[in-house]
Amino acid sequence: MTAYVDPIRLRQKIRPTGEPALKGPARVGVAVFGGYETRSMSDLNDAIATPGTFFPGASVNTDDIKRGAGYGVGLRFWPSERVLVSFDGSRLLAKTTGSAVYGGTPYSGEVSVPATAITGTLSYLFPVKDRLGLGLGAGGGYYVSTGKATATGSGQTYSSDLNGSGLGFHALGVADILLTPRLHAEIGAGYRRAKTTDVELAGATLHNADGSRSQIDWSGFMSRAGLTIYFGHAPSGVARPL
Repeated sequence: MTAYVDPIRLRQKIRPTGEPALKGPARVGVAVFGGYETRSMSDLNDAIATPGTFFPGASVNTDDIKRGAGYGVGLRFWPSERVLVSFDGSRLLAKTTGSAVYGGTPYSGEVSVPATAITGTLSYLFPVKDRLGLGLGAGGGYYVSTGKATATGSGQTYSSDLNGSGLGFHALGVADILLTPRLHAEIGAGYRRAKTTDVELAGATLHNADGSRSQIDWSGFMSRAGLTIYFGHAPSGVARPL
């Protein structure tokens, strides 16, 4: 005896594409990521090269801060089939080392100005293939630097706190790649504009040579690659949340 199948209920469950018409709850995931980035840092590089600002001596030999790594963790949330909302906590590395001679004594030093960033990104992705979505994202966040300038010589070490904070914005192209129904890879590349509104060295405001306030500037190219583990109901037949 053949079982009866209700065609109305069948149409409610299955679309012509084979995808269920009734989605489960929006999916939430936890992501880890890292990437290569560039830095602007013109104000800070000028200050580092100026004798007496960070390193003692009549001359300073050091490299500019131009690049650094970035890494972090975040949450991923799909409120609809093509919209991805990301909340990230990330660390942007930025430092340089140098040397100087003061009173016949050689000094070595390091200036480190990493940023801790809390950001949000809204992305819109188009399904290119069953396992690939491509799109664009944009967002902003708050950046805080708790850096340090250190000089070492004659068996002694001198250090000063270097702090600043400010808002930032970013835009990037994004890709979401299905590895398994629960595990996705993400790739992104774009541009960040983020700088402090003020910089304090040992509690005093740091100024440029023209008298303007110095800024720590993390603006530049940004990239990331990472993995996201998704939780919650994943309807059968849905390869990805797009």
